[in-house]
Amino acid sequence: MKTSGNLRSFLILITLGCLNIISATINFNNENARFILKDNKSKIILKPSTVYGWHDSSIVNKVSGIGLGDYNLKQYDYNLDNILTYSEVTNSMQYTNWDIADNTIVHIKDNLLKDGYGGTINLGENSQLFIDDNVTLTLRNVVVKNNKNFVGNPAIKLASNRSKLALDNTTLNIIGDFYFDRGQLFAYNDVNFSGTNAFIYRSTVPSYITSGANLKFGQNTTFDFRPSTTGTTEFLAKDLVIMNDANSKLIINGATLKATTTGIRLTKGQLTFDNQTSLTSNAKLDITGFYNGGNAITSINFGNQIHASSWSSDGRYVVVGGSSSLMQLYKFTGTSLSLVTQLTLPGGDSVLFGMEWSPDGRYLVIGTAPSYKASIYKFNGSSLSLVVQTSSYGNPLYQTIWSPDGKYIALAGGSNVIQVYQFTGSSVSLVAQSASYGNLINGISWSPDGKYIAAGGIQGSGTVNVYQFTGSSLSFVTQSASTADSQFKAVSWSPDGKYLAAAGYAGYVYVYNFTETRLVRIATSPYYGTLYTISWSHDGKCIFSGGSNTVNISQLSGSSLTLLAQSASMTGGFLTASLKPDGNYIAAGGFTTYTFNIYSIRYATSPSQAISNSIVFGNSLAGTSSDLNVKLLSGANVSVDGIVNYDNTLGGTIFSNDDARFILKNSNSKIRMNPNTFVGWRDRSLIKNITGGGLGDYNLRTYSGADNIVTYAEAPGELVYDNSNAIIKLDR
Repeated sequence: MKTSGNLRSFLILITLGCLNIISATINFNNENARFILKDNKSKIILKPSTVYGWHDSSIVNKVSGIGLGDYNLKQYDYNLDNILTYSEVTNSMQYTNWDIADNTIVHIKDNLLKDGYGGTINLGENSQLFIDDNVTLTLRNVVVKNNKNFVGNPAIKLASNRSKLALDNTTLNIIGDFYFDRGQLFAYNDVNFSGTNAFIYRSTVPSYITSGANLKFGQNTTFDFRPSTTGTTEFLAKDLVIMNDANSKLIINGATLKATTTGIRLTKGQLTFDNQTSLTSNAKLDITGFYNGGNAITSINFGNQIHASSWSSDGRYVVVGGSSSLMQLYKFTGTSLSLVTQLTLPGGDSVLFGMEWSPDGRYLVIGTAPSYKASIYKFNGSSLSLVVQTSSYGNPLYQTIWSPDGKYIALAGGSNVIQVYQFTGSSVSLVAQSASYGNLINGISWSPDGKYIAAGGIQGSGTVNVYQFTGSSLSFVTQSASTADSQFKAVSWSPDGKYLAAAGYAGYVYVYNFTETRLVRIATSPYYGTLYTISWSHDGKCIFSGGSNTVNISQLSGSSLTLLAQSASMTGGFLTASLKPDGNYIAAGGFTTYTFNIYSIRYATSPSQAISNSIVFGNSLAGTSSDLNVKLLSGANVSVDGIVNYDNTLGGTIFSNDDARFILKNSNSKIRMNPNTFVGWRDRSLIKNITGGGLGDYNLRTYSGADNIVTYAEAPGELVYDNSNAIIKLDR
């Protein structure tokens, strides 16, 4: 339809049941002049520069009569051509070539389907699509590009595990690693991840490759599967990527599929390899202690007692503060600290007790005295500037922390209560306050899902409290049983939120299992002396604590919490010990010697990983319906670093030609397989990285007989018979 003219003040209703193109000037005379979209097939292409008199109700839905403005969607005032659809089902509008300015957060408050019709969403520097709790954002026929985002502030962020991102014929071209920390992903039709970075899956709930969908990771990208959980009774951690049926496809094209020691198990669908690809199950190794004999690899003299320290989310900077009117920002090179800037505490304050970087790395919150206010600073990549301060807490403010979504800060200290402020980016407002803890609170910690805050402090019974946060209130949930510790100094949630650790003057680390209604103590560490600080390793296996003279690494295994390693002793001990985001270093501040030390954490050189928790293809216990069809296209070379476990009942792997093969990368490389499930097997379908020699080149048995364990060595190897499926590995 081509039109030019006015929609007069009397009601003119145009019912559209097909694609209609408005290419000339349109005047809406008043609010009663409107277009009505008849059904979910109705679309209008408008040129905003030629539309005059636009109102929220200038386009409405026929069934409900509800206008765009009633759904808090952005009004149609863009200076570019777009396609707009408004369907009965989704009540949504879609754009093409949507440019979002730098440092802009687009808050998706209601279910929204955005159809780009082949266009692009261009996210400016540090901009974000933020999907609210229990909201689904569907992106269809669109390319999503970003400029640059801080670590912890991904281009698309989901508020909770009830948030959902549905991708339908969509390409994500993301600069920087894309952390998918919570919520669910649904892939429909063709979904592509392109660029040179990683898609890091840390959510604790399942995501789906639907029937007929192709989820493709392109050249030089990485699918890094490392959920921050060991699993639930409903879903094991390794089963959180679900392929709906045999028509669900995961394609690794010149990319890397990586898993931690929790593993990943793919069933039912099809996995396709193309070009030079990699499989690695050695993404994270176990902590074994400290490098350099437990001595610091670098240190500086702060000049006063150190109370707090915190790493920036990208790990490049660390801030330190204490009994001084100055806080100091250092750059860490991996071997040394260099001072970037010193900042005077606000309002003439002379002591800093607590500090923490926001999850997106854009802000730092500190608590200072004698004003007893929390101050929020903005970080531009190299310097800090004051944004806003809270009201006075009224007493010493011992801890200031961020909520996992970065929308709130929590304060605690000598006023015996927890206060929660909402932060908008420029202002703060008090939204919740707990009942009295009974005495001063030394430490608080926010659960990873943002629902709970734990508190520890001075109580004669030696207990830890847990409170539930709703966004507008803090209510008491439970209290731990009594301990010998009359003053807890620090508390910390495990990465999966299942456990809570606490430590204090009694000198022990206590670990509790949390069930949303109860705290049950499951483990107690050896005696370490007075402890002031506590934190978890990223895999949840170890706990770092600092206090009298040493930084301690405790290892949790079931109900056992044992000492794994200690730093070298330092006179006076530590009041703070903070783990670098990559898990490779810990920063610790001195009590009486005033030194600020960086310690390097040592990891095992080879993984301790069960075959069942490796990269697993299929699930024989579930029968043939759970077999995974694996296909190596012509020329596909799949490098194996770690363990690959074929657990199919009947279905197996197809080698397209002589140039399609697995390559054993090193002595840790193993493949467990059932030879009867292979199609197109050749002598060189499995080779070693050093010589390129195949099984046939060493006169080893061609892989077509009974199940065996085959050792693959540089010299002619041995066949060891076994009644299990075969394991092939490379021994140097």
